[in-house]
Amino acid sequence: MTDKKVPRKFLRRDAHKKKRIPQRWKKPRGIQNKMRLHRKSRPVVVTPGFGTKREDRNKTDKGLKIILVRNINELKKVDKKTEAVVLGRAGMKKKLELIKEAEKLGITLVNFNAERYSKDAEARKKQKEEVAKKRDEKATHKEQETKKAEKEAPKKDEKKEELTDEEKKKLEKEEKDKILTKKE
Repeated sequence: MTDKKVPRKFLRRDAHKKKRIPQRWKKPRGIQNKMRLHRKSRPVVVTPGFGTKREDRNKTDKGLKIILVRNINELKKVDKKTEAVVLGRAGMKKKLELIKEAEKLGITLVNFNAERYSKDAEARKKQKEEVAKKRDEKATHKEQETKKAEKEAPKKDEKKEELTDEEKKKLEKEEKDKILTKKE
């Protein structure tokens, strides 16, 4: 590995003075901004001369070359002595498979904490299972209610038919009474 330059800290203007300003780089854009104008005794602005050496780019602190991996076949091609892995875009299941395979092969993962991710993934799986159980319970409960309603429905219909017959008789009787008591 070649000699590394000491990395400069490029801070946003007045980040060392005020708490509310985050300690990260943001280009100065003001018309009278002294930092943008490269005045003496002002912090350094990011410019092309400050980059890392070409040999040291895309490498970890330990000097391992960083490689993007999206599936197990790509992971198996990685040389664990000279290369480190960044997991590409993948779903939770595939990422878990890649993590397990990387641990088996002894490959270092760069872009996240594998243990924490696997714990979070397990917690999410449990949560999904619980939600699915509740949904199934609600569905079975609704099915039971509909079955009960179907069993009770014919009984109600029979009663309605009986009531309608009685009502018909009452209506006929009322009509006859109206005709008889009608005054002219």
